[in-house]
Amino acid sequence: MKIGFFITARLKSTRLKRKILLDLEGRSVLGHVIESAKQVDGVDDVVVCTSTVAQDRPILDVCNKHGCYYFIGSPADVLHRLLSASTFFECDYLLLITADNPLFSFEYAQRLVTEIKRDPEVDYLYVEGLPLGMAPYIIRRNAFEVIDAIKNDDETEFWPEYIKDESVFKHKSIKADPGHKRDYRVTLDYQQDLDLFKSVYQQCYQGKPIATSQVIEYLDANPSVRTLNSCIERSWLNQDQADQIETHLKNNRDKLISLKAEIYNSHNG
Repeated sequence: MKIGFFITARLKSTRLKRKILLDLEGRSVLGHVIESAKQVDGVDDVVVCTSTVAQDRPILDVCNKHGCYYFIGSPADVLHRLLSASTFFECDYLLLITADNPLFSFEYAQRLVTEIKRDPEVDYLYVEGLPLGMAPYIIRRNAFEVIDAIKNDDETEFWPEYIKDESVFKHKSIKADPGHKRDYRVTLDYQQDLDLFKSVYQQCYQGKPIATSQVIEYLDANPSVRTLNSCIERSWLNQDQADQIETHLKNNRDKLISLKAEIYNSHNG
C-alpha cells in the first residue's frame, strides 16, 4: 500500500488574489500547508498538484523552497489532475487537502492514515465534526478512476459530489474529539478569513505547524477573532450544480456499478 499526500493548488482566485502565496508570519500559506503535510508519518510522498497555466508557475518556486514534489496537470479537470498525479507517483490512496487550508489538522491526517491501513477496502475516509477547512480526507485511487470514467464534464472542481453514493462507494468516517467539534470557519477565501489566520499565526505560531487543540483553544478564547468571518456564507456549490451531478449519476448508476467492478477487478487481478 502506498499513500500520497496531494495538495491541490492554483493561483486563479479572484476574491483574494494569489491567496496561497500570501504571508503568514514569514511563510506563505502554501508553505504552511506543505510543512504540516510533512508531519504525517506513513505517507510516501507529499505532492502539490497544480496546472499547466503560466500564472501558476510561482507555485513551483514554493515547492522547491520547501523540498516538495509537484505535479503539473489539467487546469480545469481537477479530478483527472489528481488521478494523473496519483498514477505517476504510483499511490493507491490519496490523502487530500487544498492549499487554502493552512491550519488543516495534521493530527487527524495521521489518524486517517492509520485507519486506511487498518481497513484498505474503504473508498472514502473522512473526518466528521472539525471546523471548516481543518479536515483532510482520503480517497482510494480506484474510486478516482471510476469517477473519472463516469464524469459528464471536464470542469471537476466539485468532483467530491461524485463519490457521495454510499451504495456504490464504501464510506467510513472518523469522529472528531468532542473538544475539537466546532462550527468555525478556518479556510481562506476572503479578507476576513485572512484576518483570522493572521491573528491565529501571530499568537500561536512558533516556527512549526500549529496543533489542532491550540487552534481551537485560541478561537474559543477569542470570540472577536472567530467571528471575523462568521458572516460568510458557507457555499460549496449551488443547487443547480448539485442537481446536475445527482441527475447524471442517477441516470448512469448501472454504468457506474459496472465500471467500478471492472476497474477494481482489473487492479485485483
